[in-house]
Amino acid sequence: MMEQDENDRSIGRRGVLKGAVAAGVGVAAWSVPSITSLGGTPVYAAVCTSPVFSYEAGGRNTSCGGCDGKVSYKPWSTNQCVGTPFPGTATLVTSGGTPVGNSGVCSDNAFVSVSGVPANQSCVVRVIVRLGNCTGTFQISDVSAPFNSNATVALPTISCATFTSSNIFTQIQVVCSAQTACLPSS
Repeated sequence: MMEQDENDRSIGRRGVLKGAVAAGVGVAAWSVPSITSLGGTPVYAAVCTSPVFSYEAGGRNTSCGGCDGKVSYKPWSTNQCVGTPFPGTATLVTSGGTPVGNSGVCSDNAFVSVSGVPANQSCVVRVIVRLGNCTGTFQISDVSAPFNSNATVALPTISCATFTSSNIFTQIQVVCSAQTACLPSS
């Protein structure tokens, strides 16, 4: 008989708790706790909260001739397209660090030497090849690996097949942010 009473009382307590939760009583006590002691980074920490700055390092009319159907790179004039000029310097060089002459260089030996990255920021280099000029149809390359100081960044190989003319414009951007999660992936 005592055993039956115990069961009745425990069922009664469960019923009361269920009723209280249904009525909204004690909801805070039943809320999912936030886990802070496992040593992991919360998912929300990867969300971008810092501004992104897209700088024009420069651009140049070029052509698709002489590099086996790939875009060749020629030295650019600073901020030729409308946009914020890069505050440092970005110079087209070969793998040995030699500045590229006016005839240009094929992508397998094209690099950009970057210095003057804004303080406390990481940056990537992005190439936009446009048909004709700054406003023409474009093809955007994948971005480089992030860097936060002086860097020599390899420029991508971009096929000329998507363009209907050999008159193309190569636009170089340096995209920076104080938070790496904010940088573009393409």
